[in-house]
Amino acid sequence: QRLKDQTAEAQSRGIFGAPSFITEDGELFWGDDRLEQALAWASASRKK
Repeated sequence: QRLKDQTAEAQSRGIFGAPSFITEDGELFWGDDRLEQALAWASASRKK
């Protein structure tokens, strides 16, 4: 049941693959090739 619940939550957030990263403001990064972008986004957000 937990897997079904988490899958439903992921789908409601627009996640369609793994790995996926969602920022606090809802920006979605999908795929291993986007990891650097996700980290840069997170780093820039902390500097504000």
